[in-house]
Amino acid sequence: MSTSRRLFLRTGLFASTAFALASGNALAFAVEEAGTQVSGIYHAARSCTLGDDPQHQKLLAELRQSLAGLSLSPEERDALVAGLTCPICGCGLQL
Repeated sequence: MSTSRRLFLRTGLFASTAFALASGNALAFAVEEAGTQVSGIYHAARSCTLGDDPQHQKLLAELRQSLAGLSLSPEERDALVAGLTCPICGCGLQL
């Protein structure tokens, strides 16, 4: 039984290697450039270190609006906000 298993494994290895060599480049993934709108938002958000960023200001306004309905102490609010990051650039959001 072990010879048939070895034969099976050798045949499978040979067949998969031959297929991989014959197929050429893998086309499962393709790299595409981001559209101009997405690219503009990304670059605007990445400029957050330069000062007031409109995208971050919009996110902070939405955050303030959602926190206004909750009854949190300042410590609880700060702890909640400390774990939040911008979904575009990854910068930490601060009120």
